[in-house]
Amino acid sequence: MTQARETGPAAFQRVGSWIQRLSCSRMSTPPVGVLSEALAGAVAANALSRTDSQRVTVIGAGMQARLQVEVLTLVRDIRQVGVWARHAARRIL
Repeated sequence: MTQARETGPAAFQRVGSWIQRLSCSRMSTPPVGVLSEALAGAVAANALSRTDSQRVTVIGAGMQARLQVEVLTLVRDIRQVGVWARHAARRIL
């Protein structure tokens, strides 16, 4: 069964609400480029992933990876996060 995709003004309103919710989250304000990449990932996940997805794996453990996971929680009920990083000590988000 395919899920309906939002387009037009409704889709922009949803992205605006994601930004507003993110700005109230526990993270400090990220650079605009990093935020736009994370939001693009959330839009893609919203359109392409199963609605009941609860696991995500990220490559890297820097600001981009942390923000990506934070933004994904706005569109999916993420309960498990896998992290790959070159240094084992950095694998904790």
